[in-house]
Amino acid sequence: MFDMVVRLGDRLATLLDGIDPDAVSGSAAGQLWAALDRVERLAAGGKTLLARRVADTHQPERDGVRSAAEALARAGTTVGAARDAVDTSTRLRKLPLVDAAVRRGDLSPAQAAAVSAAAAAAADPTTEQRLVELAVTASLPELCEECARVTAAADPDPAATNARLHRRRALRRFTDPDGAWTLIAKGTPQAGAAINTALDPIIDAVFRQARAAGRHEPYEAYAFDALLTLATGH
Repeated sequence: MFDMVVRLGDRLATLLDGIDPDAVSGSAAGQLWAALDRVERLAAGGKTLLARRVADTHQPERDGVRSAAEALARAGTTVGAARDAVDTSTRLRKLPLVDAAVRRGDLSPAQAAAVSAAAAAAADPTTEQRLVELAVTASLPELCEECARVTAAADPDPAATNARLHRRRALRRFTDPDGAWTLIAKGTPQAGAAINTALDPIIDAVFRQARAAGRHEPYEAYAFDALLTLATGH
């Protein structure tokens, strides 16, 4: 099995070495992108499946790091992403439909993490199937929102959960290495809903103004402008 994966990697490396992006037609570029995206998902799926075994066999004194996530992160990812992979891999043991979707390359790592967490909380094969199918058609934010609803509905003590989330509420402001001011916030769903209710109409207005002026920017840029408008009043 290892030799097969190595050969696949070598063949892919040869393919990429021969690609001239500027010489490929637009339609061919789109087809190649889609095919390589599937390859990427399949490779990520294999890594996810193996993550739990890496965690099970992790030895700090041998690997030189305290956790399996830190060992996996050496491949060029973050410790948080590696930890998510281990958690997802562990949940897949009891989620055959999600496991099969990962093996088919239907789910990205982020989708697999969200769907597996919600499906594990619901412990319902019908919900598991629905979330797997939703992942094919919905955007990642839409999928995460539905997974959050499923998880909340399965919560045996929502009041206690809400109190725990409230105690962990936080807002961080810092400057990143590029010098950009950065904001990270988290809190209860109710608090988030209140903030969204204030922001969403402003985001829509900013979007319409940008389109009227012929500007096309990412949604996140409009959301930042809306936050600034909310803070300054203009």
